[in-house]
Amino acid sequence: MGAAPNRSESPSHPFPVIDHPAGKNFVDFDEDLQLKDLLNAAQEGFDNIELLKRYTTVGMGPSQGKHANMNALRILAQIKHKTADEIGTTTARPFFHPVPLSHLAGLSFTPERETPLHSRHAVVRTTKFMLGRKHGSDPNTTLNLKKLVNSAFS
Repeated sequence: MGAAPNRSESPSHPFPVIDHPAGKNFVDFDEDLQLKDLLNAAQEGFDNIELLKRYTTVGMGPSQGKHANMNALRILAQIKHKTADEIGTTTARPFFHPVPLSHLAGLSFTPERETPLHSRHAVVRTTKFMLGRKHGSDPNTTLNLKKLVNSAFS
């Protein structure tokens, strides 16, 4: 009997690209990257997985590398004649899993900005109302302009 397989690692193919008759060997469908793009990048000196990612934008599309990063890593390992473990992976930054924008918005927050006339409105005790992005005075509140002007300059 042979040794039990290592359950901590997922089985994968060492080289994920199969030759296409027309030469269109896509690696990242999000960014339309082909095998030749990764080969050119490695030839130009971007032979570290982080540099390759920055130069080719592999894994920067809508899937955020969920589909293409491991393929790019295996291709770079093949180019450099190393194993995928020796190449390493790119740094996973938050958020590792997609997060809906509604979760990032948090509680409803409405900052109060006041108009330059706020001090005069406060003297006559007007009611605030939402005016675009600023708070103004309630137009339904009766406002004695003469009293407002006199109180502001006295």
